[in-house]
Amino acid sequence: MNRNYIDIKILFQESMVALSLPIFLFVLFLKQEFLIAAFIFYYLYILLIRAYTKYIPNYLHLLQDKKRYRLFPGDRVTLKLGILNLSKITIPNGEIHLTFDQSIEKENSEDAIKKLSNSTTLNFSAPPKKSLQWEIELFPQKRGLYRIENLEILLYDWFSTSRVLIPKIEKLETEFLVYPHIKPVKNINALQKMVTGSQLTNFSFFQDEASISGIKPYEGESFRQIHWKASLKTQSIVSKKYDRVTHNGMTICLNLSSRHRNSFHKEMENFISYTAFLCQYAAKQKMPFEVFINLFKEGRPITISMKEGVEHVGTCLTALAQISNAGMLVKETAFYNYIETNKSPSVVTVIVGDTYHSGALQGNVIFVNENGELTGGNSDAASF
Repeated sequence: MNRNYIDIKILFQESMVALSLPIFLFVLFLKQEFLIAAFIFYYLYILLIRAYTKYIPNYLHLLQDKKRYRLFPGDRVTLKLGILNLSKITIPNGEIHLTFDQSIEKENSEDAIKKLSNSTTLNFSAPPKKSLQWEIELFPQKRGLYRIENLEILLYDWFSTSRVLIPKIEKLETEFLVYPHIKPVKNINALQKMVTGSQLTNFSFFQDEASISGIKPYEGESFRQIHWKASLKTQSIVSKKYDRVTHNGMTICLNLSSRHRNSFHKEMENFISYTAFLCQYAAKQKMPFEVFINLFKEGRPITISMKEGVEHVGTCLTALAQISNAGMLVKETAFYNYIETNKSPSVVTVIVGDTYHSGALQGNVIFVNENGELTGGNSDAASF
Protein backbone atom coordinates (compact mmCIF):
# COMPACT_ATOMS: atom_id res chain seq x y z
CA MET A 1 0.00 0.00 0.00
CA ASN A 2 2.20 2.77 -1.31
CA ARG A 3 1.73 6.49 -1.77
CA ASN A 4 -0.47 6.87 1.27
CA TYR A 5 -1.78 10.31 2.12
CA ILE A 6 -0.51 11.44 5.53
CA ASP A 7 -2.14 14.29 7.41
CA ILE A 8 -0.45 15.52 10.63
CA LYS A 9 -1.80 18.27 12.82
CA ILE A 10 0.12 21.51 12.46
CA LEU A 11 1.64 21.38 15.96
CA PHE A 12 3.54 18.24 15.00
CA GLN A 13 4.63 19.20 11.49
CA GLU A 14 8.24 19.84 10.43
CA SER A 15 7.68 23.58 10.19
CA MET A 16 6.72 23.71 13.88
CA VAL A 17 9.76 21.62 14.79
CA ALA A 18 11.98 24.12 12.99
CA LEU A 19 10.33 27.03 14.80
CA SER A 20 10.67 25.32 18.19
CA LEU A 21 14.41 24.65 17.95
CA PRO A 22 15.54 28.20 18.97
CA ILE A 23 13.17 28.06 21.93
CA PHE A 24 14.49 24.62 22.90
CA LEU A 25 18.10 25.88 22.72
CA PHE A 26 17.18 28.88 24.87
CA VAL A 27 15.49 26.60 27.44
CA LEU A 28 18.51 24.33 27.32
CA PHE A 29 20.77 27.33 28.00
CA LEU A 30 18.62 28.31 31.01
CA LYS A 31 18.77 24.71 32.24
CA GLN A 32 15.00 24.51 32.85
CA GLU A 33 14.75 20.77 33.44
CA PHE A 34 10.96 20.52 33.29
CA LEU A 35 10.79 22.41 29.98
CA ILE A 36 13.72 20.43 28.61
CA ALA A 37 11.90 17.18 29.41
CA ALA A 38 8.74 18.51 27.76
CA PHE A 39 10.62 19.43 24.60
CA ILE A 40 12.37 16.03 24.52
CA PHE A 41 9.01 14.26 24.89
CA TYR A 42 7.60 16.48 22.12
CA TYR A 43 10.43 15.57 19.72
CA LEU A 44 10.27 11.85 20.57
CA TYR A 45 6.52 11.82 20.00
CA ILE A 46 7.01 13.46 16.58
CA LEU A 47 9.57 10.77 15.68
CA LEU A 48 7.12 8.10 16.85
CA ILE A 49 4.34 9.60 14.71
CA ARG A 50 6.66 9.67 11.71
CA ALA A 51 7.58 6.02 12.16
CA TYR A 52 3.98 5.00 12.77
CA THR A 53 2.52 6.76 9.73
CA LYS A 54 5.33 5.51 7.48
CA TYR A 55 5.42 1.83 8.40
CA ILE A 56 2.07 0.76 9.90
CA PRO A 57 0.10 0.82 6.59
CA ASN A 58 2.52 -1.76 5.17
CA TYR A 59 1.48 -4.24 7.86
CA LEU A 60 -2.27 -3.84 7.40
CA HIS A 61 -4.01 -6.14 4.93
CA LEU A 62 -7.60 -6.18 3.74
CA LEU A 63 -9.34 -9.57 3.91
CA GLN A 64 -12.08 -10.25 1.36
CA ASP A 65 -13.70 -13.20 -0.40
CA LYS A 66 -12.71 -13.69 -4.02
CA LYS A 67 -16.15 -15.01 -4.79
CA ARG A 68 -19.20 -14.31 -6.94
CA TYR A 69 -22.56 -14.64 -5.19
CA ARG A 70 -25.59 -15.42 -7.35
CA LEU A 71 -29.04 -14.39 -6.17
CA PHE A 72 -32.37 -12.88 -7.13
CA PRO A 73 -33.57 -9.36 -6.26
CA GLY A 74 -34.51 -9.06 -2.59
CA ASP A 75 -32.51 -12.12 -1.51
CA ARG A 76 -30.17 -11.83 1.45
CA VAL A 77 -26.42 -12.08 0.96
CA THR A 78 -23.67 -11.68 3.53
CA LEU A 79 -20.63 -9.55 2.73
CA LYS A 80 -17.63 -10.80 4.70
CA LEU A 81 -14.87 -8.27 5.19
CA GLY A 82 -11.86 -8.13 7.48
CA ILE A 83 -8.44 -6.69 8.20
CA LEU A 84 -5.21 -8.31 9.38
CA ASN A 85 -2.65 -6.40 11.45
CA LEU A 86 0.74 -8.06 10.98
CA SER A 87 2.68 -5.46 12.96
CA LYS A 88 3.89 -5.83 16.54
CA ILE A 89 1.94 -2.83 17.79
CA THR A 90 -1.74 -2.06 18.12
CA ILE A 91 -3.47 0.13 15.58
CA PRO A 92 -5.38 2.19 18.15
CA ASN A 93 -7.98 3.72 15.91
CA GLY A 94 -9.09 3.15 12.34
CA GLU A 95 -12.03 3.44 9.99
CA ILE A 96 -13.14 1.64 6.84
CA HIS A 97 -15.49 3.54 4.56
CA LEU A 98 -17.58 1.55 2.05
CA THR A 99 -19.83 2.83 -0.72
CA PHE A 100 -22.72 0.69 -1.96
CA ASP A 101 -24.83 0.94 -5.06
CA GLN A 102 -28.08 2.80 -4.38
CA SER A 103 -30.12 -0.33 -5.15
CA ILE A 104 -28.44 -2.33 -2.35
CA GLU A 105 -30.09 -2.18 1.05
CA LYS A 106 -28.04 -2.81 4.20
CA GLU A 107 -28.90 -4.36 7.51
CA ASN A 108 -26.62 -5.06 10.45
CA SER A 109 -27.18 -5.04 14.20
CA GLU A 110 -23.58 -4.39 15.21
CA ASP A 111 -22.98 -1.05 16.89
CA ALA A 112 -19.70 -0.63 15.03
CA ILE A 113 -21.54 -0.01 11.77
CA LYS A 114 -23.06 3.37 10.98
CA LYS A 115 -25.42 3.75 8.02
CA LEU A 116 -25.07 6.96 6.05
CA SER A 117 -27.21 6.87 2.90
CA ASN A 118 -25.45 4.40 0.60
CA SER A 119 -22.20 4.35 2.62
CA THR A 120 -21.07 2.41 5.66
CA THR A 121 -18.32 3.14 8.18
CA LEU A 122 -16.57 0.40 10.16
CA ASN A 123 -14.65 1.57 13.23
CA PHE A 124 -11.91 -0.64 14.62
CA SER A 125 -8.92 -1.04 16.90
CA ALA A 126 -6.61 -3.78 15.64
CA PRO A 127 -4.42 -5.72 18.11
CA PRO A 128 -0.98 -6.84 16.90
CA LYS A 129 -0.82 -10.08 14.91
CA LYS A 130 -4.62 -10.32 14.94
CA SER A 131 -7.43 -10.14 12.42
CA LEU A 132 -10.88 -8.56 12.63
CA GLN A 133 -13.94 -9.69 10.69
CA TRP A 134 -17.29 -8.08 9.86
CA GLU A 135 -20.43 -9.50 8.31
CA ILE A 136 -22.83 -7.10 6.60
CA GLU A 137 -26.24 -8.29 5.44
CA LEU A 138 -27.10 -6.93 2.01
CA PHE A 139 -30.33 -7.04 0.02
CA PRO A 140 -29.78 -6.15 -3.66
CA GLN A 141 -33.02 -4.90 -5.19
CA LYS A 142 -32.18 -4.78 -8.90
CA ARG A 143 -30.57 -7.11 -11.38
CA GLY A 144 -26.94 -6.47 -12.28
CA LEU A 145 -23.35 -7.26 -11.35
CA TYR A 146 -22.27 -5.41 -8.21
CA ARG A 147 -19.09 -4.92 -6.27
CA ILE A 148 -18.57 -2.82 -3.17
CA GLU A 149 -17.15 0.42 -4.51
CA ASN A 150 -14.71 3.06 -3.29
CA LEU A 151 -13.34 1.44 -0.16
CA GLU A 152 -11.14 3.73 1.95
CA ILE A 153 -9.11 2.94 5.06
CA LEU A 154 -8.13 5.64 7.56
CA LEU A 155 -5.60 5.03 10.35
CA TYR A 156 -5.11 7.32 13.36
CA ASP A 157 -2.46 7.39 16.07
CA TRP A 158 -3.07 7.18 19.83
CA PHE A 159 -4.17 10.81 20.23
CA SER A 160 -5.49 11.37 16.69
CA THR A 161 -2.68 13.82 15.97
CA SER A 162 -2.01 12.14 12.62
CA ARG A 163 -4.07 10.39 9.98
CA VAL A 164 -3.06 8.02 7.19
CA LEU A 165 -5.38 7.61 4.21
CA ILE A 166 -4.63 4.39 2.38
CA PRO A 167 -5.29 4.70 -1.39
CA LYS A 168 -8.88 4.10 -2.37
CA ILE A 169 -9.80 0.64 -3.61
CA GLU A 170 -12.18 1.24 -6.51
CA LYS A 171 -13.88 -2.17 -6.37
CA LEU A 172 -13.62 -5.19 -4.11
CA GLU A 173 -13.09 -8.66 -5.53
CA THR A 174 -16.32 -9.94 -3.98
CA GLU A 175 -19.08 -9.80 -6.59
CA PHE A 176 -22.85 -10.03 -6.40
CA LEU A 177 -24.59 -11.22 -9.55
CA VAL A 178 -28.28 -10.40 -9.22
CA TYR A 179 -30.52 -12.23 -11.67
CA PRO A 180 -33.58 -10.50 -13.15
CA HIS A 181 -37.06 -10.84 -11.68
CA ILE A 182 -38.94 -13.78 -13.16
CA LYS A 183 -42.24 -12.53 -14.58
CA PRO A 184 -44.62 -15.14 -16.03
CA VAL A 185 -45.76 -14.90 -19.63
CA LYS A 186 -49.55 -14.99 -19.86
CA ASN A 187 -51.17 -18.08 -21.41
CA ILE A 188 -47.82 -19.83 -21.65
CA ASN A 189 -49.58 -23.18 -22.04
CA ALA A 190 -50.66 -22.07 -25.50
CA LEU A 191 -47.02 -22.39 -26.50
CA GLN A 192 -47.36 -26.18 -26.28
CA LYS A 193 -50.07 -26.10 -28.96
CA MET A 194 -47.98 -23.88 -31.22
CA VAL A 195 -45.10 -26.38 -31.36
CA THR A 196 -45.86 -28.87 -34.13
CA GLY A 197 -43.14 -31.48 -33.61
CA SER A 198 -40.47 -32.89 -35.85
CA GLN A 199 -38.02 -35.19 -34.07
CA LEU A 200 -38.04 -38.40 -32.06
CA THR A 201 -37.64 -37.91 -28.34
CA ASN A 202 -38.70 -39.31 -24.98
CA PHE A 203 -40.74 -36.17 -24.30
CA SER A 204 -43.47 -34.67 -26.46
CA PHE A 205 -46.99 -33.33 -26.61
CA PHE A 206 -47.40 -34.81 -30.13
CA GLN A 207 -47.23 -38.13 -32.00
CA ASP A 208 -45.81 -39.14 -35.36
CA GLU A 209 -48.50 -41.25 -37.04
CA ALA A 210 -46.01 -42.33 -39.70
CA SER A 211 -43.89 -44.10 -37.11
CA ILE A 212 -45.70 -46.98 -35.33
CA SER A 213 -43.75 -48.38 -32.37
CA GLY A 214 -46.26 -51.04 -31.25
CA ILE A 215 -49.76 -51.59 -29.98
CA LYS A 216 -51.66 -50.71 -26.82
CA PRO A 217 -55.14 -51.32 -25.39
CA TYR A 218 -57.87 -49.37 -27.14
CA GLU A 219 -58.79 -46.27 -25.13
CA GLY A 220 -61.44 -44.64 -27.27
CA GLU A 221 -59.15 -43.29 -29.99
CA SER A 222 -60.47 -42.59 -33.50
CA PHE A 223 -61.12 -45.53 -35.86
CA ARG A 224 -58.07 -44.74 -37.96
CA GLN A 225 -55.88 -45.36 -34.92
CA ILE A 226 -57.22 -48.91 -34.42
CA HIS A 227 -54.71 -51.59 -35.42
CA TRP A 228 -57.11 -53.93 -37.23
CA LYS A 229 -54.63 -56.71 -38.01
CA ALA A 230 -53.41 -56.88 -34.43
CA SER A 231 -57.03 -56.73 -33.18
CA LEU A 232 -57.91 -59.83 -35.27
CA LYS A 233 -54.89 -61.72 -33.93
CA THR A 234 -55.50 -60.82 -30.29
CA GLN A 235 -59.29 -61.12 -30.54
CA SER A 236 -59.59 -57.75 -28.80
CA ILE A 237 -59.55 -54.18 -30.00
CA VAL A 238 -56.09 -52.61 -29.76
CA SER A 239 -54.81 -49.29 -31.10
CA LYS A 240 -51.59 -48.22 -32.68
CA LYS A 241 -48.82 -46.90 -30.46
CA TYR A 242 -46.85 -44.07 -32.07
CA ASP A 243 -43.41 -42.66 -31.46
CA ARG A 244 -43.46 -39.37 -29.64
CA VAL A 245 -42.09 -36.33 -31.49
CA THR A 246 -41.20 -32.81 -30.51
CA HIS A 247 -39.51 -29.62 -31.67
CA ASN A 248 -35.76 -29.27 -32.18
CA GLY A 249 -35.93 -26.53 -29.58
CA MET A 250 -37.04 -22.97 -29.06
CA THR A 251 -35.33 -19.82 -30.29
CA ILE A 252 -35.81 -16.87 -27.92
CA CYS A 253 -35.09 -13.40 -29.31
CA LEU A 254 -34.90 -10.46 -26.90
CA ASN A 255 -35.45 -7.16 -28.69
CA LEU A 256 -34.69 -4.28 -26.32
CA SER A 257 -35.30 -1.51 -28.87
CA SER A 258 -38.16 0.93 -28.97
CA ARG A 259 -40.43 0.42 -31.96
CA HIS A 260 -39.97 3.82 -33.55
CA ARG A 261 -36.38 4.68 -32.70
CA ASN A 262 -33.10 2.92 -32.09
CA SER A 263 -33.02 3.39 -28.33
CA PHE A 264 -33.72 1.22 -25.31
CA HIS A 265 -37.37 0.58 -24.61
CA LYS A 266 -38.78 1.97 -21.38
CA GLU A 267 -40.11 -1.52 -20.54
CA MET A 268 -36.78 -3.27 -21.11
CA GLU A 269 -36.75 -4.63 -17.55
CA ASN A 270 -40.08 -6.38 -18.18
CA PHE A 271 -38.77 -7.79 -21.46
CA ILE A 272 -35.73 -9.17 -19.65
CA SER A 273 -37.96 -10.68 -16.95
CA TYR A 274 -40.20 -12.38 -19.53
CA THR A 275 -37.14 -13.77 -21.29
CA ALA A 276 -35.86 -15.18 -17.99
CA PHE A 277 -39.24 -16.85 -17.48
CA LEU A 278 -39.14 -18.42 -20.96
CA CYS A 279 -35.68 -19.85 -20.21
CA GLN A 280 -36.92 -21.40 -16.97
CA TYR A 281 -40.07 -22.67 -18.65
CA ALA A 282 -38.12 -24.36 -21.44
CA ALA A 283 -35.82 -26.05 -18.93
CA LYS A 284 -38.77 -27.37 -16.90
CA GLN A 285 -40.25 -28.81 -20.10
CA LYS A 286 -36.88 -30.42 -20.93
CA MET A 287 -36.86 -28.32 -24.06
CA PRO A 288 -33.57 -27.17 -25.62
CA PHE A 289 -33.44 -23.45 -26.29
CA GLU A 290 -31.15 -20.70 -27.50
CA VAL A 291 -31.17 -16.96 -26.82
CA PHE A 292 -30.32 -13.97 -29.00
CA ILE A 293 -30.17 -10.42 -27.60
CA ASN A 294 -29.92 -7.33 -29.81
CA LEU A 295 -26.89 -5.93 -28.02
CA PHE A 296 -23.45 -5.92 -29.61
CA LYS A 297 -20.84 -8.13 -28.01
CA GLU A 298 -17.57 -8.72 -29.83
CA GLY A 299 -19.05 -7.32 -33.05
CA ARG A 300 -22.27 -9.36 -33.10
CA PRO A 301 -25.54 -9.74 -31.16
CA ILE A 302 -25.27 -11.60 -27.85
CA THR A 303 -25.70 -15.27 -28.73
CA ILE A 304 -26.27 -18.19 -26.35
CA SER A 305 -26.20 -21.50 -28.22
CA MET A 306 -28.88 -24.19 -28.17
CA LYS A 307 -28.69 -26.36 -25.04
CA GLU A 308 -30.99 -27.51 -22.29
CA GLY A 309 -30.99 -28.00 -18.54
CA VAL A 310 -30.53 -26.02 -15.35
CA GLU A 311 -26.91 -25.09 -16.07
CA HIS A 312 -27.95 -23.59 -19.40
CA VAL A 313 -30.62 -21.53 -17.61
CA GLY A 314 -27.88 -20.21 -15.31
CA THR A 315 -25.81 -19.16 -18.31
CA CYS A 316 -28.77 -17.27 -19.79
CA LEU A 317 -29.74 -15.61 -16.49
CA THR A 318 -26.12 -14.47 -16.09
CA ALA A 319 -26.22 -12.81 -19.52
CA LEU A 320 -29.60 -11.22 -18.79
CA ALA A 321 -28.39 -9.94 -15.41
CA GLN A 322 -25.52 -8.05 -17.02
CA ILE A 323 -27.48 -6.25 -19.73
CA SER A 324 -26.80 -2.54 -19.52
CA ASN A 325 -28.31 0.40 -21.37
CA ALA A 326 -24.73 1.59 -21.86
CA GLY A 327 -24.40 -1.03 -24.60
CA MET A 328 -24.99 -0.57 -28.32
CA LEU A 329 -28.21 -1.89 -29.81
CA VAL A 330 -28.36 -3.93 -33.00
CA LYS A 331 -30.94 -2.58 -35.44
CA GLU A 332 -34.03 -4.76 -35.79
CA THR A 333 -33.57 -5.74 -39.44
CA ALA A 334 -29.91 -6.67 -38.96
CA PHE A 335 -30.82 -8.52 -35.76
CA TYR A 336 -33.41 -10.75 -37.44
CA ASN A 337 -31.15 -11.40 -40.43
CA TYR A 338 -28.40 -12.50 -38.05
CA ILE A 339 -30.78 -14.83 -36.17
CA GLU A 340 -32.11 -16.46 -39.33
CA THR A 341 -28.54 -17.12 -40.49
CA ASN A 342 -27.18 -18.38 -37.16
CA LYS A 343 -30.03 -20.02 -35.26
CA SER A 344 -30.26 -23.75 -34.76
CA PRO A 345 -33.13 -25.70 -36.33
CA SER A 346 -36.22 -25.01 -34.21
CA VAL A 347 -39.94 -25.15 -34.68
CA VAL A 348 -40.84 -22.00 -32.80
CA THR A 349 -39.20 -18.59 -32.50
CA VAL A 350 -40.32 -16.33 -29.66
CA ILE A 351 -39.65 -12.61 -30.03
CA VAL A 352 -39.80 -10.69 -26.75
CA GLY A 353 -40.17 -6.96 -27.29
CA ASP A 354 -42.27 -4.10 -28.58
CA THR A 355 -42.67 -5.43 -32.10
CA TYR A 356 -44.91 -7.58 -34.27
CA HIS A 357 -42.43 -7.65 -37.12
CA SER A 358 -40.45 -10.86 -37.68
CA GLY A 359 -38.32 -9.59 -40.56
CA ALA A 360 -36.32 -12.34 -42.24
CA LEU A 361 -37.27 -14.97 -39.67
CA GLN A 362 -38.90 -18.04 -41.20
CA GLY A 363 -41.25 -20.58 -39.66
CA ASN A 364 -43.54 -20.30 -36.68
CA VAL A 365 -42.93 -16.93 -34.98
CA ILE A 366 -44.77 -15.76 -31.87
CA PHE A 367 -44.45 -12.61 -29.81
CA VAL A 368 -44.39 -11.55 -26.16
CA ASN A 369 -45.30 -7.90 -25.71
CA GLU A 370 -44.66 -5.46 -22.86
CA ASN A 371 -47.68 -6.80 -20.97
CA GLY A 372 -46.36 -10.34 -21.07
CA GLU A 373 -49.02 -11.47 -23.55
CA LEU A 374 -48.25 -14.32 -25.96
CA THR A 375 -49.62 -13.64 -29.45
CA GLY A 376 -49.13 -14.59 -33.08
CA GLY A 377 -47.84 -17.84 -34.50
CA ASN A 378 -48.96 -20.13 -37.30
CA SER A 379 -51.61 -21.75 -35.15
CA ASP A 380 -55.09 -21.00 -33.89
CA ALA A 381 -53.74 -21.77 -30.44
CA ALA A 382 -52.69 -18.15 -30.25
CA SER A 383 -56.28 -16.96 -30.32
CA PHE A 384 -57.34 -16.48 -26.71
